[in-house]
Amino acid sequence: MSNKKITLEITGMTCDHCAATIKKFLSTLPGINADVSFQNKEAIIAINDDTSVDIIITTIETAGFKAIQK
Repeated sequence: MSNKKITLEITGMTCDHCAATIKKFLSTLPGINADVSFQNKEAIIAINDDTSVDIIITTIETAGFKAIQK
C-alpha cells in the first residue's frame, strides 16, 4: 500500500474553526492524514491507494461543506 496526496477545493468555510471541524470529521476515517487550510480553501490529504476519494468528499459534506477534487 503506497500513499498518495489529493487536493480538494472546499467551499463553505468561513473561519479557522470550520477547517478544524473538517479535519475532525476526516480524522474518523482510517488511513488518511489531512491538512485543511481555511486561507487556501482546500484540504491536502494523504491517502492509501485503497481509500475512496468519494468517501472523503461525503465525509466533508456530512460536516456541512462542499468539496471537489482539484
